[in-house]
Amino acid sequence: MIPQEETKATKEINTVMLGLDACGKTAILYKLKLGEVVTTIPTIGFNVETVNHGDYDLVIWDVGGQDKIMPLWRHYIADKQAVIFVLDSNDRDRLLQAKDELHKLLKDPQLQNAVFLIYANKQDLPNALTASSIRDGLGINGFPSNKLRTQECSATTGDGLKEGLDWICSSAQSIVKKPKPATVSTGNAEVECLKSRLDAIRELVKVLGAEGSVLVEKLNKILDAPSGSRFTVDSEGNVNINSTL
Repeated sequence: MIPQEETKATKEINTVMLGLDACGKTAILYKLKLGEVVTTIPTIGFNVETVNHGDYDLVIWDVGGQDKIMPLWRHYIADKQAVIFVLDSNDRDRLLQAKDELHKLLKDPQLQNAVFLIYANKQDLPNALTASSIRDGLGINGFPSNKLRTQECSATTGDGLKEGLDWICSSAQSIVKKPKPATVSTGNAEVECLKSRLDAIRELVKVLGAEGSVLVEKLNKILDAPSGSRFTVDSEGNVNINSTL
């Protein structure tokens, strides 16, 4: 029997999942990853998982959507081939805010070649807006179908999630590239740098909790540091950066 790792998909789609807080991003991520409904808490920072779908591996970065976390989105959108924008279809009061954030992303030059999937989540609720009403409310009817799609879905039941990924994989084919082999001098250093960033962010959350602007300022310090950096966080939440370059 051929080992599973030898048959693993070799084409990756670098994906970022964004949206307002409490819209169901993390629930969707783990429904896709595990096939289960999981209990989630508000995301401070991000989650990242690789979801296999057919011949593709989607590396999905699920980033928190609180008002004070949204300024960090800029760190996660570079080099992304697909954007999954999650919307709470039952939250009519914040549709305009969601529209504003979506259009910022659509206009961002870093995402000019990316495809956009709008997951109209929580369709299992009785007062959920339809995909047609959501497109009208978001002002996205003028975008071509190979650039943007609105998909009704439910993180609870799983309905519509597969169809959304089908569309991403189909639409992103022209920009998907096989991942470059990592070199010892650069690839491993980048992996270790990312691990160090993650460890530092987790330690910050433990020490500081969600103290709004203080946490965001320190997260920015970690994310803006040069590639190859290593990080430590002391007991008072101070971030120390050491460059290995």
